Amino acid sequence: MIKVRYLFLFLILGFSLNAESLKIVSYNMLKFSDDDTDRLDELAIILDHIQPDILLCQEIVDATAVNNILTQALNAGDYAAVPFHDGYDTDNAMLYRKEKVQFLQAFYLDDYGLLRNIAEYKIVAYGDTVFLYSAHLKASTGSDNVARRLTEMTIWREHLNNHKTGTRFVCVGDWNLYKAAEPAYQKAVADEEDNDGRMYDPLDPDGVWINNPAAGNWHDNYAHRHLHTQSPRTTQFGGGATGGLDDRFDFVLVSEALTDRVLEYTVVGNDGNHFNTNILNGENSSAPANVIQALHDFSDHLPVWIELYFEPVSVISAVIPEQFQIISAYPNPFNNTITIQTNLQPGEKAQIFLYDLSGKKIWSGTTFQQKNQYNFPDLSSGIYLIHYQQDRAKSARRITLLK
Repeated sequence: MIKVRYLFLFLILGFSLNAESLKIVSYNMLKFSDDDTDRLDELAIILDHIQPDILLCQEIVDATAVNNILTQALNAGDYAAVPFHDGYDTDNAMLYRKEKVQFLQAFYLDDYGLLRNIAEYKIVAYGDTVFLYSAHLKASTGSDNVARRLTEMTIWREHLNNHKTGTRFVCVGDWNLYKAAEPAYQKAVADEEDNDGRMYDPLDPDGVWINNPAAGNWHDNYAHRHLHTQSPRTTQFGGGATGGLDDRFDFVLVSEALTDRVLEYTVVGNDGNHFNTNILNGENSSAPANVIQALHDFSDHLPVWIELYFEPVSVISAVIPEQFQIISAYPNPFNNTITIQTNLQPGEKAQIFLYDLSGKKIWSGTTFQQKNQYNFPDLSSGIYLIHYQQDRAKSARRITLLK
């Protein structure tokens, strides 16, 4: 499976980083209805493997299907379900872990230009308000379908623009996009006059697919094989698409306020070795064999999940609690060059240390400035911890290098 992996250090440099994370899963469940009780065993295996905190579903047919997911594929003691909303065509659903998530309200976009409702779920997690969106955009190739997806995304983006600057939101679903050059994708990620509703793709942190859309031609492209979510099958059964893994149809994008909170992005069951074939063909070490079988049998899409962190990676000594700290690290993820902003006061200095995930010190230096730009051309892609120390005050930030 692809893992653009941002894993935390829980104990390093003598202080604890207590990760409070939220795993959000998006899954097209292939017209899942009350008649699909024979698929619940497979779904239970999949969800037991993933352990979602929030499950956002597409292609749900009825309320009984949601209840069956809750009571037979999850644990109703640990999870709850948002009441089913019956809109156009198939629908969205949300189930969530009660210990981590407080559900506040749901809203459904049902504009004339939408083939299906777009669901909005407002939640609180770790004291932060987050808006979750699930959408299933128009399928298939052809200019009419491309135009319809743009209409749907435009309606969605205009709704998102109503949020205040800095709002945290996550947008997921089966968007049926074949390439980054599609107008609907460009509309989602575009830098416009109103960017409160702009989406950011965790798999394109440097905006390559915005500036050079041709580089994001995902369809039937071996170079992007790790991103593909449809289809895990090559034979027809139970409906849905065949043809093997060759399309990135399922997406998880975030608002700007969450771009530095991504811990991990995973396409479950995609190990990068099953381009244009089914996920059962030969070895697939991305998950246990029973999970791979269940993924193959349950749906013609693979689930995608993102894990988000909901507490700044910053620890300040109790001796000087109000003093030195890192304000921001951007861009993050970064490609060679990153800028660190602190609240270091004039005349003060701070020691800087860069550590890898094993705790090994990679680099050190000294600064007298609030803002510093660092270039690490010789480092390999990965997760690092940049650690500032000013007298007895400490502050750290997780940074991710992607080349």
